Amino acid sequence: MRIGIIVLTLLVFMVSACVSEQSPDIFLEKTSAAASMQEPEGGVSETPLKNQTPKIEPSETNPPQTKTLSEKGTQNSGGTVSPTSSETKTNTPASQKTVYPQPWMNMPVVPEVSNTAKEIYQRGLESGNDPRHFSKIGDCQSEHLLAVFDYPDWYSLGETYNHLQPTIDHFQGSFRRDSLAVGGGKNVATVLSPLHANQAMCFPNETPLACELRVHKPSLAIISFEEWWSEKPADVYEGHLRTIVEYAISQGTVPILATKADNVEGDHSINRTIVAVAKEYEVPLWNFWRAAHPLPDHGLYYEEEWGWFHLTYGGGDHIHFEGPGGDCNHFDDPTCLQYAWPWRNLTALQSINAVWRDAQN
Repeated sequence: MRIGIIVLTLLVFMVSACVSEQSPDIFLEKTSAAASMQEPEGGVSETPLKNQTPKIEPSETNPPQTKTLSEKGTQNSGGTVSPTSSETKTNTPASQKTVYPQPWMNMPVVPEVSNTAKEIYQRGLESGNDPRHFSKIGDCQSEHLLAVFDYPDWYSLGETYNHLQPTIDHFQGSFRRDSLAVGGGKNVATVLSPLHANQAMCFPNETPLACELRVHKPSLAIISFEEWWSEKPADVYEGHLRTIVEYAISQGTVPILATKADNVEGDHSINRTIVAVAKEYEVPLWNFWRAAHPLPDHGLYYEEEWGWFHLTYGGGDHIHFEGPGGDCNHFDDPTCLQYAWPWRNLTALQSINAVWRDAQN
């Protein structure tokens, strides 16, 4: 019965778009994020007020020549070795030849881990963060991100990616967990607003971000925000993102910032901002844009309301949506690897693996 409910939920999710809430415009002062977040009175951590109900949702080489969204491409398969771990092999839809016009586009998909990130990680463990927990901070495209890895029957790594299984085992339970800082309509502003916090789980005046890090105590956090008000400049986005990053650092949680596959703003200004913030704070960058860009239609499909925004999943007889993320999270199946969502799940997992393994050294 429970599986049936999950399946029905996923069917509704796959056919529906992310619905943006009417979000207040939050203007933040250029001060420390840690000071700007609302904490529980007395600063004492407490357990959630209710039990959570879990819900369900691809490295670095130079990708192929850029294609326009109207072109169709094929998956190139190439293997490289991740610079962040001697045992981490990284395969992406990539070729050795293309050099993109903007420097950030050529950055590795899987993060390199700085000494600063390692220090944040160790400090977090010392203050009580759980080395087996990671959190997702993001909008609707993060709700089902990675969830498949908590269901062994719903994915296959194949020989190429089998080395990632110990990481899956280590973080078991965090993949499908409902984050208190993820949801449709959430963006870099609303995740900092107590008005958008889960009232059953969070303290009064506590933001979704602060609530999630207090309740789950993650050692790592993937931060991925695609949704934004298109009429607002990237520097407004940047102000909110800085606050999120600073607060995560203050809590000893290593933020892993993700670039996005789309360019709805038209000038890649959001991705440039994300990369700039990651560099400034010396925190890991998961360059998902680079993994998705070589895919057919750059891993995006067109909708009249949303444009080129949502990620491709596959279709026809090959996809049956039997599990979180459909049944196409088979990373040894070339057909699945024509679509963006399998690559999103895979490279997110590779990024967690790289940061976790390197942060321990």
